[in-house]
Amino acid sequence: MSLSPRRLMFDMAEVDRVLSEMDTDDAKLLLDTVEGQTQALEDFDVLLSALVQDMAYVESLAKRQERLDKRVQKLREVLSRMMEKMHQRSIERDQATVSLADGPQSVHISDQAAVPDGFWRRAIDKRLVGELLKKGQDIPGASLTNGPPVLRVYRA
Repeated sequence: MSLSPRRLMFDMAEVDRVLSEMDTDDAKLLLDTVEGQTQALEDFDVLLSALVQDMAYVESLAKRQERLDKRVQKLREVLSRMMEKMHQRSIERDQATVSLADGPQSVHISDQAAVPDGFWRRAIDKRLVGELLKKGQDIPGASLTNGPPVLRVYRA
């Protein structure tokens, strides 16, 4: 079941109204009051249920995609070996034309010490900086910061 945006706006307005009438920082009391005086938590449960179901579905699709990706890779390898055995770079069939192409070039470093300094890049070791900042050390130009809040859902 999905909830209309209008229903959700009404829920949030009701929550604001109830909380504005309260003078406490007790999170449990606030939640109990919202639950008793509004429909917000029931609607929250509907949305949470939809989220949990969708997460499970996405997970099952991801597992399926992983299996299919492995299968596709294996079939490509088998077809490549078959074409190599037949000494063919291209084969035209009813379903598709298949060809073997040279892979993209990549750089292989056989002796790092022999590579001139101009080809080296340096980067800040953020892991080390983070460890030292967490221990209280002051590092000019660096600080710890929090990212945006993350919604975590733990399925029962």
